[in-house]
Parts: sequence; structure tokens; C-alpha cells
Amino acid sequence: MIHYLFIYLFIYLFCHLFCHLFIYLVIFIYLFFRSLIYSLLFWTDWGTVSKIEKCNLAGEERHVVTSRGLTRPLGLTIDYDRSLLFWVEQDSGAVESMDFNGGQRTEYLRVPGTKFFGLALYHVRYF
Repeated sequence: MIHYLFIYLFIYLFCHLFCHLFIYLVIFIYLFFRSLIYSLLFWTDWGTVSKIEKCNLAGEERHVVTSRGLTRPLGLTIDYDRSLLFWVEQDSGAVESMDFNGGQRTEYLRVPGTKFFGLALYHVRYF
């Protein structure tokens, strides 16, 4: 009878420990791959052709994200939850966003004559 109790206790503890280790392993894998995805640096360039560019944190793999329809992009803000990059257009008074690869470009607001200089994002609201 005592042997069954020890076996039951051993199985319970082993399963309990295994479940916790599995959960921690899944969380670790998720955070590891998320850090690989978000190890990017974004910046704007107002040269002869205005553009938004990106590279990895080692300064390699430099790519132009977009240059279409940009005049003076400012105030880059990253929404990590939705994988979106927000910015303001100083000359046209627009607030726009796109994904990290330049797709799904969306204009949220356009106020002609307004000169925006920055943008802050809190959850789904921008200021």
C-alpha cells in the first residue's frame, strides 16, 4: 500500500514539474523568436528622395522600407503588438502606418497646414 502512495506521489510530482518546464520552454521559445523579429533599427532619410529605412542591430541587411509618397517623415513610432511602424508627415500633416516590410500602408489622419513633429503611441491611441 505504501509503495502505491510513493508511486502516485512520484508520478504527480514528475507530471507537475514536466508541465511547468514545458510551459517555461514554450515561453522562452516565443520570447526568443520575438526578439529576433524585433531586432531592427528604423530611421528616416530626407535626402534627394525621402525614405524610411531599416537594418538589423549590427548595421547589416539595410533595406528601404518605403519611399513612395514621402516628403518629410518624422516621429517614427513602433507598435510591437501589431507589428506596425507609425510616422507623421511634416509637410502634409498626415499620420500614417505600415508593417515592417512596407505593406499595409494606411493613412489615419490628414490635417493640411499642420506641422507635426512627433508621435507617441499608447495601446491603440496615438498622440
